[in-house]
Amino acid sequence: MTSKTIVPSKALKKLRNPSRSDKKKLKTLDNLLSHKGAIPKERILHHLLLEFKLSECLRHRLVWEISQIPSKDSVRALRLVVHDKTAPHDLRVKALNSLVLFEDELLHVDLSSLLTDPVESTKMRAESAHQIGGMQIHQLKPLIIHILKKNEVDPHILFWCLYASSGFKRSKKLVKAVQKYCDDMREVDTGMKNIAKGPATLASEAQWAMDYLNGTYREPDWVIESKSPENNS
Repeated sequence: MTSKTIVPSKALKKLRNPSRSDKKKLKTLDNLLSHKGAIPKERILHHLLLEFKLSECLRHRLVWEISQIPSKDSVRALRLVVHDKTAPHDLRVKALNSLVLFEDELLHVDLSSLLTDPVESTKMRAESAHQIGGMQIHQLKPLIIHILKKNEVDPHILFWCLYASSGFKRSKKLVKAVQKYCDDMREVDTGMKNIAKGPATLASEAQWAMDYLNGTYREPDWVIESKSPENNS
């Protein structure tokens, strides 16, 4: 069954129309989703998400809607977007964030696939390493060590691999891989302008990761320090 048979052709035409504003398209989508028909809302969402003729704004909304309905079908729909190299980066990241929240049992496969794909974008590979660190996926520790040992990897990917390393159990191999970057002054834009003092370096992140592995917990040097209540008074 195709999207045309699940979504009324008139509504689908409105959603696809490039001359209509996103505001009008979102209203059409809201009306479609609020309609009490025979086809479940979840099924409509999954089919529309794979409608590549829809605007990025609409697809962002669809990802958000799907993220509110945890199910195997939702996981499959999000996974297709995550691994679609033709989709906008921000949309793929949003789908990946939703997939991470579902804590699917195959999430480690998605992340390792993204991180090791040589034709994948640097941004997406870095995002994958970031998520591995955020979720502390310990079964991917050997992969992170392997990447840190390589010399040709982009510094953005290395930076987030160093971040990921801080959440793993200390080992000789991990420490050796991290220490390699303690004097590496290559700068990296973390993309976190709201909390960053400025560009970070591989050296500062490696030193921070080493501190974590040694049991000393602190904010990375590139992060703006939050003021204590005493300092605000």
